[in-house]
Amino acid sequence: MSRSRTVGLFCALAVVWGTTFAGIEVGLDSFPPILYAAYRYELAGLLLLGFVAADGERWVPERADLQGIGIRALLMFAAFHALLFVGQGYTTSAVAAIVVGMNPILTAGFAGFLLPGERLSLVGLSGLVTGFAGVVVLANPDPQDLASGGGFGEALILVGIGVFALGSVLSQRTSIALRPEATTAWSMFAGGVAAHLLSLSVGESAAAIEWTAEGITALLWIAVVPGAIGFALYFALLGRIGSVRVNLVNYVVPIVAAMVGWALLDESFGLTTAAGFLLIFAGFVLVQRRALREVVPGVVAASW
Repeated sequence: MSRSRTVGLFCALAVVWGTTFAGIEVGLDSFPPILYAAYRYELAGLLLLGFVAADGERWVPERADLQGIGIRALLMFAAFHALLFVGQGYTTSAVAAIVVGMNPILTAGFAGFLLPGERLSLVGLSGLVTGFAGVVVLANPDPQDLASGGGFGEALILVGIGVFALGSVLSQRTSIALRPEATTAWSMFAGGVAAHLLSLSVGESAAAIEWTAEGITALLWIAVVPGAIGFALYFALLGRIGSVRVNLVNYVVPIVAAMVGWALLDESFGLTTAAGFLLIFAGFVLVQRRALREVVPGVVAASW
């Protein structure tokens, strides 16, 4: 893969994932939130399963693969996206994207407690604190507003990202023989089914859906483009540039999300939002500083 193609795929991934949050925002006007998340990943999972089945390699999981797929499905897709979709109903798409940027920070934090050899240093712990400070700045909680839900959306999304990060670390303790594309496809679909069951258990109903053109378009968009296509781009990049460089997309996505939210949803991106973004990014740099020392010189030298 040429350097220019790699850079192009990275930019494409940032753009398609950056549109996710506006798509969620639009669809929430038509769908109950957890049911919306369920439909997204049932559809995206089926599409990605079709993709991995078509190339002829093994794609059906064996018994030994089920534990790892189950962890990913329940924590990284069902629980996280249920909390994300509900939480985004209380905040803007740009802020939601920035809070999701806590993922690499919290993943490193859980790894420090649960994985041998991954213990965080004092500098790494300061990165966790800095990232949390960024979320607090984003939420901008006013004590007088807490009773009416001020900061509620950001808190839900942060809990969701914590669940996602925990699932990511726990999944590293499992053994899966399937290649990553097939594992993600099955996890997506099973997570969508689990979210559907959760939706039913909390009283959501398909009868509450308003089948508008905007809602259907939003559902198809987030399932096909950021979902199936986005993860196909992700795996193409993962094999080329590694997980640390791919994680950097989390700090381009909020910029795209803010631009899309401003253009399509008339959302504002003020100084408080920018300050929260910078604090979360600073936390990422502190937590991942060792890995960044290895990859940043290559980025600067355009080694991609």
